[in-house]
Amino acid sequence: MNKYTFALLFSFISTIFHSQIEDFKNNYTPLMSSGTLPEIYTKSASEKTNADLDALHKTKGVSNRSAKEKFYLNSNFSQDRVLRSGKILFNSPLSTYVNKVVDEVFKSSPELRKQLQIFIVKSDVVNAYCFDNGIILINIGLLAQLDNEAQLAFILSHEASHFVKKHSLEGYVHSNARRGRFSTNVDWDEYKYSQESELEADIQGVKFFKESKYSYKGIPGAFNVLKYSYLPFDEIPFEKTFFEDSNLVFPADYFLKQTAPIKKEEDYDDSKSSHPNIKKRKEAVGKELGEFSEDGREKFILDQNEFYKIREASRFELCRIGLLDRDYAACLYNCYMLQKKYPANEYLKTTIGKALFEVAALKAPENWNYRKVLSVDVLDNSESKSVYYDYDAKEGSSQQVYHLLNKMDANQMAVFAMNYNWKLRKELKEQNKTVNRICDSLFVLLALNNDKDITYFNRTTRKDYLNDLLGKGPAKSDTAKKVQKLTSLADLDEADSDSKIKRIESSKVESELKDLGNKDSLATSKLDQYFDKYVFADFLNDQVFVNKYKAAVVVHEQVVADSKKLKPNPSYTNKGGLGIDKIVVLDPFYLKFDQRNGGSIRYFSSDEKLNEYSDVLKENAQMAGLEFDYVDFRTLKTGDMDKYNDFTVLNDWMGEFLNHNFSTNALVMNNDAAKMLQEKYKTKYMLWTGVIGVKVPKQNVGAAILATFLLYPAPFTIPYLLKKEEITYYVAVLYNLENNKVQFYQTVNMRLSDTRDFLNAFVYDTMNKIKKQPKYKK
Repeated sequence: MNKYTFALLFSFISTIFHSQIEDFKNNYTPLMSSGTLPEIYTKSASEKTNADLDALHKTKGVSNRSAKEKFYLNSNFSQDRVLRSGKILFNSPLSTYVNKVVDEVFKSSPELRKQLQIFIVKSDVVNAYCFDNGIILINIGLLAQLDNEAQLAFILSHEASHFVKKHSLEGYVHSNARRGRFSTNVDWDEYKYSQESELEADIQGVKFFKESKYSYKGIPGAFNVLKYSYLPFDEIPFEKTFFEDSNLVFPADYFLKQTAPIKKEEDYDDSKSSHPNIKKRKEAVGKELGEFSEDGREKFILDQNEFYKIREASRFELCRIGLLDRDYAACLYNCYMLQKKYPANEYLKTTIGKALFEVAALKAPENWNYRKVLSVDVLDNSESKSVYYDYDAKEGSSQQVYHLLNKMDANQMAVFAMNYNWKLRKELKEQNKTVNRICDSLFVLLALNNDKDITYFNRTTRKDYLNDLLGKGPAKSDTAKKVQKLTSLADLDEADSDSKIKRIESSKVESELKDLGNKDSLATSKLDQYFDKYVFADFLNDQVFVNKYKAAVVVHEQVVADSKKLKPNPSYTNKGGLGIDKIVVLDPFYLKFDQRNGGSIRYFSSDEKLNEYSDVLKENAQMAGLEFDYVDFRTLKTGDMDKYNDFTVLNDWMGEFLNHNFSTNALVMNNDAAKMLQEKYKTKYMLWTGVIGVKVPKQNVGAAILATFLLYPAPFTIPYLLKKEEITYYVAVLYNLENNKVQFYQTVNMRLSDTRDFLNAFVYDTMNKIKKQPKYKK
């Protein structure tokens, strides 16, 4: 590479870096992949497996050949599942930085460096993993927890050691031999290393680390990061006043007097863990290090500011991941810690608003009448949609957030969420469409789901209510006191502050307050029971707020009236006829299982049938006159990064939707998907579809064999014995990304083989129902 080319490349990477990681002070844009896709994406799992098997067959004297064949089969298809998850970030500032650290660590091992590929995974788990082909996965959760570059360097040394020592292959062979059978079910536990392998990787990692110029302090530091990996990325006390204002003050018992102490020890029981405990690992590494010097070694070799930008971006990404994964308490605490540093950041503010809404939505009771009146067709789950936060199991300051969310009932949570989002709406001058949408949804939650009329809320401010409770009354100016007119016995009684009764009552109140140890605690205790009633006191002077709330109440009244006209427990059947002209098909799936011998995935057969199924979808859409675009992982080429990003956005949307368990209350906050679909693909509908074919054991095989020899002529029973027993499951779900609903679904479960004719019949039926015009019947 000449100097000119290198300069252009450096300039390009720098531009990407600064465009994706901007000043965190005011806003943040979630990271996206850029550049070109790696070559590994252009080959199917079948192609990669065949190449590995060919190489294995050409090698003489291979022990455990059968186990290794199964390992390559499992490894390649499992790796393919990871790559197709949409969770991998390519050519992002994070991967660029980590690659530069890898360059530093393996300067003295250039051949090994060439074999290592770094992929960043959008996961909050504090971990890294190395595949047998040199692909190292680094989770964003790990980057968010690091204190310095040297810690990352040692973790990379450790993961590369797994590759050099071939631990993935040896661990698989060993675990299968121990079980005495083979299983091709995808399970990441299959690829966990043994404790012996982990210690060996630590020791070899030290050897690699010694060849670098990184400070040895990074080694125990890395272990400490792993030791406390179950905690958030920082430990900052959560202040009760963060969400409070003059009208919203949480009851005292909604906050813990003291959070649970952090108790993690290094010498814990590791008998059921794949990793040795931290104490054992530090001791083993200490022996390998022996005597050493820190001379010439640094915690940071690259630009220190770059490290902190990478770590900060990772922490912002954790806020987004928490939202997608429905870990709202973690999301809120992460946002809280970041907002202490960046109080004006709009991304953090809106993410908090989204998280509060989702908790309120999931706590709110379902309004089934509302669903029936609108004939909303979704895949229902009859289980409760309530959200529970196990704060007892948490340690450290974040426990306060889990406890707070646990204490609040559905209405309190909805009021809390509205209070935050309505103030944010005003702060952002009603320009943020997501916040506006959240507020509108909260009006519905309050009026419809929680059945709260606007009259439930008090126009009296919390301060005035407390004053009234204490006999002080609302504060008046001196001028008002001078011109006060006493026109009734009640006025005279209130004005007579020196009366015996007043002194007695005042004395009783003061006595009770002293007993509670707080001058206002008696009044406060009376207020706490219905603290949510006074939160909207100021909002009720805002005519826009009042009008929106009243509109939601009207909807509620209409739903109640309409629901009474319905027959008891009506049954709605989706008859199709949607009149939709265009859809996007998202990454169809096809799985073939064989349950006759313990159960296994038939990987090669699945891959072949998926190719056939893609053709079936295209052909039948054309026959039905339905226009559609593919966002299909298998069709991606190295230059299709835009398509890959489309895939990740849509996949995130569907993942978040499914995490909501089809709740009609919750909203999918990843609404970039809907916007992208409508602008780029000119549709708001996304079809997710696939097939599962299962070979099952025959019924009454013994009787058939016996009958062959004793009762019936062979021509009648032998065909039964030769016939394959199969069950085929077909599913098609059409999502409306604009209103977060399942627009249409179709499922088939038949004891038939998944022939081409079977696929054509049901796929055409689906496409035709989506395309044809609706027919309205009473």
